[in-house]
Amino acid sequence: MLEAKELFEMTLQVSTEKMINIGALPHGGRRIVPISGGRFSGDRLNGRVLPGGADWVLVEPDGSFRIDVRLTLETDDSQSIYMQYDGLFYAEADVLERYYSGASISEDEYYLRTQARFETSASNYQWLNHIVSVGKGRKIDGGVSYQMYHVL
Repeated sequence: MLEAKELFEMTLQVSTEKMINIGALPHGGRRIVPISGGRFSGDRLNGRVLPGGADWVLVEPDGSFRIDVRLTLETDDSQSIYMQYDGLFYAEADVLERYYSGASISEDEYYLRTQARFETSASNYQWLNHIVSVGKGRKIDGGVSYQMYHVL
């Protein structure tokens, strides 16, 4: 059985009003959703998510989202960490309809999971370069929140 330890909780603010809709592609529709900032906190690292990241979302024909996010984290001790994660948001058609209409949906109505990679030259955080990390996400007002885990 795999073991995991909580790495951090991260909250992102997304700028859906600034979303770029690339349109229909052979494998679905591409949208680029800017990330305007956020915070992360855990036992071993804390800080903020710098503005300028984005999610290059692929909306598949069944309505599920293939997410591809790239961010820069800045720790409270002013160190930079590149974070890239991909994953899946899936919900049944009736839930997606409510989601697009702006209605609230509960966490048990959708599946949002990610796998993350980190890169840093900061000596205090070199260990991040050598871990496998997964996350469970949830939709929040104005963005998304993730519980990120280090797979041991």
